[in-house]
Amino acid sequence: MGIFDWSALLVPLAVGAGLVIYGLEAANTQSGSEGGDPAAAYFILGSVALLFAARDARSYAAAFLAHNARICNDVRPLQWTTVSGMPI
Repeated sequence: MGIFDWSALLVPLAVGAGLVIYGLEAANTQSGSEGGDPAAAYFILGSVALLFAARDARSYAAAFLAHNARICNDVRPLQWTTVSGMPI
């Protein structure tokens, strides 16, 4: 995962957080809406954006863990032959 992938993760996080904050502001008005849109719309769209961010973070973590497991699988046979003294 490169720097672009991790920086692209910030986009849905920022959009989701902004929409949830805007929904809180809309919920605190007397009419319960901001700009003609109800607060629930901001909460729903913010939740969807945050779910996308969570899915991205989960896939990045899975790729990172799979990479580490692949390294361990490559190293484990080498450790066994080193400890037992058997040539490869």
